[in-house]
Amino acid sequence: MNDVRHIVGCMTGSSLDAIDVALVRVVGRGLAMQCDVETFGSFPLGHIRDDLRRLIAGKSVCMRTVVELGDALGHRHAEVIGMLVGNRTIDLVAAHGQTVVHEPPIGHQLLNPWPIAVRFGVPVVSSLRDADLASGGQGAPITPLADLALFRHPTQRRAVVNLGGFCNVTLLPACEDAQAGLDQVRGFDICPCNHWLDRAARALLGADFDIGGASAARGRVDPVYLAVLLDRLEHLAGESRSFGPADEELPTSESLSAPDALATIVRAIAERIAEATTGVDAVLLAGGSVANLTLVRAIGDACDVPVLDTSSAGMLPQAREAVAMAVLGALCQDGVAVCLPRVTGATKRVVAGSWVFPRGMKGVCDG
Repeated sequence: MNDVRHIVGCMTGSSLDAIDVALVRVVGRGLAMQCDVETFGSFPLGHIRDDLRRLIAGKSVCMRTVVELGDALGHRHAEVIGMLVGNRTIDLVAAHGQTVVHEPPIGHQLLNPWPIAVRFGVPVVSSLRDADLASGGQGAPITPLADLALFRHPTQRRAVVNLGGFCNVTLLPACEDAQAGLDQVRGFDICPCNHWLDRAARALLGADFDIGGASAARGRVDPVYLAVLLDRLEHLAGESRSFGPADEELPTSESLSAPDALATIVRAIAERIAEATTGVDAVLLAGGSVANLTLVRAIGDACDVPVLDTSSAGMLPQAREAVAMAVLGALCQDGVAVCLPRVTGATKRVVAGSWVFPRGMKGVCDG
């Protein structure tokens, strides 16, 4: 088998802000692989974003609408992959799909992968969470194994924190060899992040988000509202499970100004992250809210170890999830189970992924 693969990873997160796409050059097999990001782009979902938001919110829709959305999402993926890779050769696409239900033991990532497979003529793997759900797990977090492959350090215990719709963390041991550190990897969801910040921005600023955290930077933390938020986050943490759309609800405080409310939400998120990353040597931040400078500063103030973004480890923060999907796709192709039972609670490790092969099963063996 060819030891060099060019794999496209696609991620559409729960924030519904974009389709993130990365082209990754993968050398080697399994956890010994080496990965280099050749290019990355973030593309708007377009007209389907509002329809997806209504579906996720539980609005009544007919089955035809669900099918049309999955098909439209597949075509949009194919379009933006083409925009990113141009005439480059690719060997595999790993696409997460849009989570529309996450209530273990059930969950669903909406996507028709066939428009991608037909356009590029390569295998497409998706539905990476279903095998873990069927094995009694939460199906999340899904990225710890990819984080081990991408961000492990020989002498440093690292926390890789994703500032997405929900904030989650991978706790990595100090290890030079990925296989040697496998049994010590941990991961879990921490708290709502963009879901809270963006909901407050829409309600209080009339904007999709607080650009750069500028409004929050002008505010003062309200101790009463902070206590309410921390109580909610403590309750979520105590349930020891992964989060889904039902956990996005933000406690409100109508008496506060927009800057004060946002500043208080930022503080609550930062304190919860600091608590969740106790015992590491460094915190690496990734995800869309790395652009929220007020949040990043608050996390730095709350943690007692260096807080950097993943660019310090050679990875554009916004690219981390799409690159992780490419890595997980490669691992699935190599027959490696990508979810870890000690992270998800599954009874066993199962090789994940639903595959489509536009050229027949030969595609899975020619990687």
